[in-house]
Amino acid sequence: GGDRISTSLFAQYYTYLRNTMYGVWRQPENLAGSGLVTQVRIRVARNGAILARSKVRGSGHAVMDESVMRAVGSVSMLRPLPAGFTADYKDITVDFELTGAIP
Repeated sequence: GGDRISTSLFAQYYTYLRNTMYGVWRQPENLAGSGLVTQVRIRVARNGAILARSKVRGSGHAVMDESVMRAVGSVSMLRPLPAGFTADYKDITVDFELTGAIP
């Protein structure tokens, strides 16, 4: 099909998005190493604009969740979705895991 994109292109884009978000995320130091996970869905327009961010699953810890939502809220533009992607947007889910180490 003409608009099928290879999984590897999306895997690369996911890695890029995740690295971008982790790059701006200030992990709460007092929770470091706790293994808390906050799952966020990010809606990316074809041109790379972030249209929406929503918490899919909270960590159960407000400080952790707020730090993650602040990070995803601070990024408004990414690079465009892979060439050949024809839909208006793509929903991408990212797990933010508090490891105490920068992934």
